[in-house]
Amino acid sequence: VSLISEFANDKVGLITEIFLLKNNVSADFINKFAKGQTAISLAFLDDEKNASYSFYKNYPKNRFASPLPVVNCDDIVLFGSFYSLTLEVRKHVFEFVKMAAKNNAIIIYDPNIRKPHKNKISELIDYIFENINIADIIRASDEDFNTIFNTSNIIDVYQKINTAKHTNLIYTRSYKGVQLFSNSLRKDFNVPEIKPLSTIGAGDSFNAGIIYALIINNIKKKDINSLSVENWSK
Repeated sequence: VSLISEFANDKVGLITEIFLLKNNVSADFINKFAKGQTAISLAFLDDEKNASYSFYKNYPKNRFASPLPVVNCDDIVLFGSFYSLTLEVRKHVFEFVKMAAKNNAIIIYDPNIRKPHKNKISELIDYIFENINIADIIRASDEDFNTIFNTSNIIDVYQKINTAKHTNLIYTRSYKGVQLFSNSLRKDFNVPEIKPLSTIGAGDSFNAGIIYALIINNIKKKDINSLSVENWSK
């Protein structure tokens, strides 16, 4: 497993790198810059343990100069967040994703776009659709699409994002459950009732679960668009 990203040669960057390596995540494809500082987001929990965020960024002018890994057939690439839409790195990120798709990797897109970015949606919508159209699986939250399309109704959302190719949408809605929409399947999944300590990283953990299930069930690129309800349930 590799993280492709960037951070500074500062203390926060060092803490990040140590954490990755301790968890067996390669940092070989991290761009470490000397000017600027590692970006930080602070999360503040409300009474229901949902987070709001403040972002602190001081990037250098020239960014994302790291080498990129070779991606092979049936490798899995997860990309997204506002990072994949940021003009300074957009071309580099998307060229890599296009190369991965061309090599028949499984592409998973997580928009992860929060309310602070809502006023920029109109100028970024073309990039968002490019990301959607290249993905084999889209894993998004109701908050994401409420920010992007001003609706949380999955039918409305699916009509907006579905293209001529297959679109597989996994739609997470916190305690309300998970909905699956593909060209041939519609299914709702209930979630257990819990008392959360924090919702930070919930979407990331869900993405990791999807990737883990693809691997242990030996699901390949060619299988994605014909998965049975039983396989999706796993």
